[in-house]
Amino acid sequence: MSMSSIRRQSGLTMVELLVALAVGLFLTAGIIQLMANSNQASRSVNASSFVQENARFALATLAHDIRMAGFLGCRSLSDEGLIVHSSPEAVSDFRVDVPTDGTGRPLAALVGYDTEDAPAWVPSSIVPVPDSGLIQTLSAQGSGAVLAAGQASADGELVLASNTDGLKARDVAVITDCESADIFTVTGVAGNAVQPTGLGRSYAAGARVFPLIVNGYVIGTRANSPCALQSCLYKVPLARRSASGDRIPAQDLVAAEELKLHFGVVAGGAVSYEDADGVWAGGISDWGRVQTVRIGLLVGSDASDPDRQNVTSAPQKYVFLDPADQEDLSVEPDPITATDRRLRIPYWATVALRNSLP
Repeated sequence: MSMSSIRRQSGLTMVELLVALAVGLFLTAGIIQLMANSNQASRSVNASSFVQENARFALATLAHDIRMAGFLGCRSLSDEGLIVHSSPEAVSDFRVDVPTDGTGRPLAALVGYDTEDAPAWVPSSIVPVPDSGLIQTLSAQGSGAVLAAGQASADGELVLASNTDGLKARDVAVITDCESADIFTVTGVAGNAVQPTGLGRSYAAGARVFPLIVNGYVIGTRANSPCALQSCLYKVPLARRSASGDRIPAQDLVAAEELKLHFGVVAGGAVSYEDADGVWAGGISDWGRVQTVRIGLLVGSDASDPDRQNVTSAPQKYVFLDPADQEDLSVEPDPITATDRRLRIPYWATVALRNSLP
């Protein structure tokens, strides 16, 4: 083969190589930026979903207990003419935290507290969040079990048609015939026969027996738990026991930053919203005149995973203030600046105590 038949080949010039490298770097940077933006968007969506799901569940749980507060079967705790007896033994778990008269009769189905006046039912393992509210509700649960036979005396056993609510020894329950009600301690259960302690009178067949549900709610942190790095909303059961008869431990419901509670107190036909200190200042009887509760809940994104914490591009500024507390709504309130880059969203809801409404 002759030399003339060999085709000459040429490579890239330096300029062409630099241009190719520049285009490649530009495309790579664009892809990296696109991936970073996609990752940030994913974190933002996940954080928003986390916050909304927690807020929805927390508000629904609080609203249910607040709405049912005072329910005692066919009557309400606030009904005029309803005589309520309550033995000190029955409410020993929460008596120190429920306003009572000399006989131990609860005078309120709902009681609120400020953190500095945290009630005794808050477990020692939970550290309440400063400036956050606490609330305790009391109500009967379910449709009740019918008393199949009348009692021979006030200390006689209660023979139920069926123990559908699973009453156990050391539970607190309520029996009512729509004229009066007794809150009592279950001291023994044998089949459908329930032994009460502390009834003020005997009841005839047809009366109904309900488990009494008393729950406390507090936001706080607890060491060696998922709520060590991020505060949680806790529910503290106060009136029912486990199958073994022990106290039911506090349950961490959802991650939450702060709880604000404003209580609608009826006076002279008008409703004024007060914080817990304001209601206490009016006297113990004021808790019986609370008809609505305005709930403020501040919820933050997940703090348990470092990869999920940098949600916002800079520390977020937010306002957690009840609009009703602003004298001039045209003036923007001073925002709070977060100390991290997590997402925070405040939620407000107003709930009526249907068993306290006229």
